[in-house]
Amino acid sequence: PFLSASGVTDVVFERLAFRCGASHALTLAKCERVTFRGCAFTGFGQRGVSGRGLRNVTVDRCTFRDFGYIALRLGGGTRRTLEGSGIWVQNFDFSRSGNWQRDFAHAFCFDGCGANVRWNRFHDTPGAAVRLNGNDVLFASNIVERCDSECGDNSALDIYANPTYANRIVHNLWRDIGSGEPGFVDAGQAAIRLDDAVSNQIIYGNRFVNCSPYGGQEWGFGCVNLNGGRNNLIENNLFCGWRAVSVIAWPQKRWEKYMADPRISKEMDAVRPLYSTRYPGFAGLREMKFSNRLYRNVQIGTGRFVSMLDGRTDARCNFAYRETPPEATLNANPLWEPLPPESALGPRPHAEGEGRAVGSR
Repeated sequence: PFLSASGVTDVVFERLAFRCGASHALTLAKCERVTFRGCAFTGFGQRGVSGRGLRNVTVDRCTFRDFGYIALRLGGGTRRTLEGSGIWVQNFDFSRSGNWQRDFAHAFCFDGCGANVRWNRFHDTPGAAVRLNGNDVLFASNIVERCDSECGDNSALDIYANPTYANRIVHNLWRDIGSGEPGFVDAGQAAIRLDDAVSNQIIYGNRFVNCSPYGGQEWGFGCVNLNGGRNNLIENNLFCGWRAVSVIAWPQKRWEKYMADPRISKEMDAVRPLYSTRYPGFAGLREMKFSNRLYRNVQIGTGRFVSMLDGRTDARCNFAYRETPPEATLNANPLWEPLPPESALGPRPHAEGEGRAVGSR
């Protein structure tokens, strides 16, 4: 890499340009109170910035463009104790990650506990743009568009295969996700996919525009795809497209077998007392007592709102319009909370330290 840092504290990288390398731009290990502000990372054969064991790291007003693999991967915090990392990623522009590895080379990936990912723009990636491996991530006020253009059985934001993860995805704009070309993929594409038993996620107040390109097919995903998980909340979202939500149910025996896997069972037992207090419904997750909840969402278009194969999805007070209603009509609905305007989303100029002082959950 151009630069490696280990055990570094209280350093600011400001207005630097990292360009054109065959490997990584920068690697961090066990660093604390490090800030990247106004930097540009462009044209690397592998990763842009990667770090592990980080605390109170802020990446602000930077651009990431053209990487062979992942653009930005950060890890920090302690999942077992739910100690937050204090990582902030804000006011970014991410594009064209995965130029060599077309899939699973995300623009941004987080591993650990407690991070804020806000006011960013993710665009033009062949595969998934975001991967969240952990807990207590607030992914909010971002714009995600023209992502997952080449990969099936995939999504723009992916959370995979761990029922102990729990995060919040709030007030984002998702637009033009997937290819939409007939026969291009043989499995669905979605804006958000909670894959293989992922549970306890909150998806609230998002806009989805043209995010279910194969939603008209029986096998197609909705804008949000739920595969096997339980106790996910999808509330007060606006869907414009063929299908809002697709639910792939797991039979009871498959769920019990998955939860009995030693890797999953050991982790569930280790975190059960603390997680049961932090996340309502976690205590009963192993027994599959809870359904997924779809409340107060709005769909615009002629497609189905939800496809569900289990008959247990709790869908209440959802509304459908064949054509886009006047904003005043929508906002007059007492069950609907108005969404922030697009101008409030994505990168924005701000005063020094704005947002960072809020801290991470």
